[in-house]
Amino acid sequence: MALQGRDFSLTSWARTPAGRKFSETVTKFLELVRLVPTGTFESAALLNAAANDLVKVGELKIFTPVFLVHVRKPAIAE
Repeated sequence: MALQGRDFSLTSWARTPAGRKFSETVTKFLELVRLVPTGTFESAALLNAAANDLVKVGELKIFTPVFLVHVRKPAIAE
């Protein structure tokens, strides 16, 4: 999977659990010293949580990215 780190190559390392933790720590530090805007850490944490969840459902084979249900409320006849 693209979001799951398969090896420790330079391009894949950031997607491993250790790489995500490192990224989280660096982002928190940069926010504390005001090199990045406030809220950057929260945004990064949200994206990492979403990536972790996408990896998990991909492993379980329950994710269908193309499935869409479009519904609308029926019009009330007067």
